[in-house]
Amino acid sequence: MIFFIDAIAGIFIRDIAEGSVCSRDGRLAIGDQIIEVNDQSLNGFSNIQALYLLQNTSSSVRLKVRRYIDGVKYEKIKEMICKLNYI
Repeated sequence: MIFFIDAIAGIFIRDIAEGSVCSRDGRLAIGDQIIEVNDQSLNGFSNIQALYLLQNTSSSVRLKVRRYIDGVKYEKIKEMICKLNYI
């Protein structure tokens, strides 16, 4: 299972459940921004809308993600995830 945060204008991966398909696959990382699910843009989607879309896909899902590896946005995403993990 994947949890999301709606912050800094987007849907970001906050956590990846141990043993999940996502965890075993290894391509997604905490902090990745999910841009599209099966060619459906997540622009303007809330956390609930994005989660609903993901939960109602077939067994095969195509994700388009953006990964920030440095810079101001990267630091803000890290900070936001750290804060949410303490809630």
